[in-house]
Amino acid sequence: RIDNYPAANNVSGPPLSGTPYNGLIFNNSADINIQSRAISIRSGIPNAIFRQAQQAPGGPDSVFQDPRIFVNYTTQIYTRHLSLATKSNYFLPTNKTVNAVLTQLVSCLYVEPVAAHALATICLLTAAVVFILHFWHFRERRDIYLAHPPGSIGSAVALTSHSGFGELLMPHGNTATFSRALALLRFRLDTRTGAIVVDNSAIAYAEETSTQAVRDETMMALIETGPRHRQEDNLGGNTSRGRDGPNVDFVDRRCLYFCIQEVNI
Repeated sequence: RIDNYPAANNVSGPPLSGTPYNGLIFNNSADINIQSRAISIRSGIPNAIFRQAQQAPGGPDSVFQDPRIFVNYTTQIYTRHLSLATKSNYFLPTNKTVNAVLTQLVSCLYVEPVAAHALATICLLTAAVVFILHFWHFRERRDIYLAHPPGSIGSAVALTSHSGFGELLMPHGNTATFSRALALLRFRLDTRTGAIVVDNSAIAYAEETSTQAVRDETMMALIETGPRHRQEDNLGGNTSRGRDGPNVDFVDRRCLYFCIQEVNI
């Protein structure tokens, strides 16, 4: 017996007979090695748990007063024992072929190499063509001067109010009327002012297609045409038709025309 504890705590005699309650239960086996291992575990693990309780800061008394600490010690030590036993008995170096099952993600999108390379080639060619066109158009647009982005009524009036051809258009006209009035004129941007103006060789260009513009007195007064321009066009002389940049003579005559109108008003 241990000190003055009651008979129920006798660990050497009946009913325990030296077998503590450690929660380790083994099946009955006739193998002597298994029986020896079971006896060793039954006695070794409780001993390890009690030794860890003795190493507690308050000693075994503080451990017995805590209702959960022995459970934690038992779980920790028994788990460690199972890990060591499993490593010693099962995880051993051996040469054996193990069948493996390969699991992989199947691609939902299938890319045909020929089609992909063809599409990439087309995209590269398109990019090259766009780059060439952009560079070409940049050289063409470098003489175009826009003081403000178009798109509003104010910008449209600012670009055309001083051009002169607005007298050919009436507010009550429609699209067909506007097309007939402006069909025989050619327009360009004045690089000096950024306004939309009528090309001063438009009358010669119009005479090649129709004589209606020649009989229009308003158009004649607007573009101030004369025999000199028609003769130069017929002789192949250098006129402003098809030539880039503003025509200074035309701009001066246009300014003079507006000045005369203001004086008359």
